[in-house]
Amino acid sequence: MLNIQGSSEISLLSDAYNNMIQKIEDLIEKNYVNDLAKKNAQLVALKAQINPHFLYNTLQTISAEAIENNQEKINDMVMALSSMLKYTIRGEDSVTLNTEMDHVKDYLFLQKERFGERISYNVQIDTDLQLLKIPKISVLTLVENAVVHGMSHSAERLHIEISAEHLDAKLAITVTDDGNGISTENLEEIQRTLESEDWKIDGTSIGLKNLSNRLKLMYGNNARIKVYSTQFTGTSVVMELMA
Repeated sequence: MLNIQGSSEISLLSDAYNNMIQKIEDLIEKNYVNDLAKKNAQLVALKAQINPHFLYNTLQTISAEAIENNQEKINDMVMALSSMLKYTIRGEDSVTLNTEMDHVKDYLFLQKERFGERISYNVQIDTDLQLLKIPKISVLTLVENAVVHGMSHSAERLHIEISAEHLDAKLAITVTDDGNGISTENLEEIQRTLESEDWKIDGTSIGLKNLSNRLKLMYGNNARIKVYSTQFTGTSVVMELMA
């Protein structure tokens, strides 16, 4: 960095130079992080190609066996799991909201089979929003987060509401649960983690931080995640992005 003192013209030149260097450094860092994230994703995908395909074929075999033995419930569960597995290993970064919600419903169906009447959900999404593009596994991450944390500490019941609205060229998708909620201290830490420019992922909000990082790579400052919560009352997580 230059530190030139003297006439105002020279000082202005020094400031302009320093600003240019800072912008170049920021751009290099952003591109490096982007490339690194893509390479890591490709590596994970390559590692995942063997076992997921084996599992997918095995699930298809189990499904056929269930149908042959008139076990419709088992078949439904296997097909939902197979669909989710196939969706996860597909390569695209963006999907329609409608496609994402199909797999969110598969996930909730499987969780309902696990928890029975302890878990319920409602989806309110207008049909005119269903073809909008969103990051793949984004709403699924929010819903999974609601189930994992909402049902922690042996919560008796959990209800999840999923909604979407289009305002001022932004799509806002909200996942609300009436679970255990988050303490004020933990909520502040989560907010700091999501707002931080640090790409490191650790702690208890791995899923949300990973999604936040993906949104920054895909949308820059035109996307964010906001978390609202009251302990012992419930939590709302909002994903906003340009659409």
